[in-house]
Amino acid sequence: MTKTVYQQPIPTREQRAEQMRISERETRRRSRRELVGTAALCLGWTLVAYVFFAFSFHTNDEKTGWVLYWAGMSIGATGNLVTLYFAYRRGQERGDW
Repeated sequence: MTKTVYQQPIPTREQRAEQMRISERETRRRSRRELVGTAALCLGWTLVAYVFFAFSFHTNDEKTGWVLYWAGMSIGATGNLVTLYFAYRRGQERGDW
């Protein structure tokens, strides 16, 4: 019994260039979507922190004001750092760096 091996035709330069163009476009689209999503999440965490800051300045109780102030600082910094960390990890999985 013999095995039949099917060989695929070798693509021409034009076909290979078109494949590379399509691949490049998809890669750029994916990277751009990731960048916009990460920026939106960072902006969202910053806005949440600003809400806490606003309430901390609005309250009449000094102790509650300081608690809300530090909560805003913590939420803003931690949210942005975690978002950037996971964006970096996704970039590593994709092979961006």
